[in-house]
Amino acid sequence: MHRDGGTYRGQWYYHETHKRWEGNPASSAEVQDVLVAIKHKSGAEGGNRTHSLAMSKEYMERMFRWSEGKVSIETAEQVLKDAGQATNMSVEERSLMTKHLEFRAFASTAWTVWSR
Repeated sequence: MHRDGGTYRGQWYYHETHKRWEGNPASSAEVQDVLVAIKHKSGAEGGNRTHSLAMSKEYMERMFRWSEGKVSIETAEQVLKDAGQATNMSVEERSLMTKHLEFRAFASTAWTVWSR
């Protein structure tokens, strides 16, 4: 069943007879020490916690106000009404408007999914 004869199973050690390392390298003392250090540093065992706070409704509303300050709802509605006609908007202005509308659509959808 095991083609390697179990060479990479069990405790990691140097086999004198075969003159090679055998066992699972992930169970070596060096790897285990690194794992313990990472867990400790990342807060799994009381170290500094570095994860972000959850998004509050107030922060979400603040981001929407900022975005609407860059591209107003009225501007977007007017551009959509005049979609078949030539407008005086530059490509850069249309690109900015598109980015803000995409952001609002994504953020509101993500908020709805997350808050359920």
